[in-house]
Amino acid sequence: MHDVSLLVKSILNKGNEAEHRGDFIVARQHFQSALDEARLINDKHGEAAALVSLAEFTGQIEGNLSKAYELLDQSLSICQQIGFDRGIASTMCALGSTTLHMGKFDESLQWMNKALVLFREMKDQTGEATVLHQMGLIQKKRIDHGSAEICWRQSLSLFEALGDKFSMGQVLLSLGNLVADYHKDLKQGRQLFTKALLLFDELGLPLEAKKARHNLAIIDRLES
Repeated sequence: MHDVSLLVKSILNKGNEAEHRGDFIVARQHFQSALDEARLINDKHGEAAALVSLAEFTGQIEGNLSKAYELLDQSLSICQQIGFDRGIASTMCALGSTTLHMGKFDESLQWMNKALVLFREMKDQTGEATVLHQMGLIQKKRIDHGSAEICWRQSLSLFEALGDKFSMGQVLLSLGNLVADYHKDLKQGRQLFTKALLLFDELGLPLEAKKARHNLAIIDRLES
């Protein structure tokens, strides 16, 4: 977001922090405030970024996927108009995630593949790792567990190199579920969920830590 104004970037960061804490009312207020501010000062890069943040919140937290898609379409149009390649790639990734939740797996994979090409061209490893994680989720829905695991292990390797602990935890949860459910390897599943739990506890993210603890509890029941 280096082309986004400092004020808009600051408001978006506050929204992300609130969302990670589980303070969803405050998070939405920040995302909407960032969008309003970007439009007020004619910050097109900021407007596009705020639209993506608001869309992801609308789809993932509020469950309004059609509205999320509409917001993302607006963001993509702005990015294309101003030649904002990183914004185009990020929005395509978000569109891929949204269509995944809509059950449109083929369209979702098409968006992700387009985003992956752009991120690799820009040598953006964070974007590449994020797309690979999402592609793994798509492949799992398509019952292609082998491809899902390949995507997730590549994603995890990139996030580890980047030192992105939050994203590492997210991928570890995905891998843990695959290993435990598909490979029936409860020992390795426990190891992956435990690593995720330690990361989320270190970062002070109770909602994410709760997911890891829930998965560990399931393994406890299966092993008893």
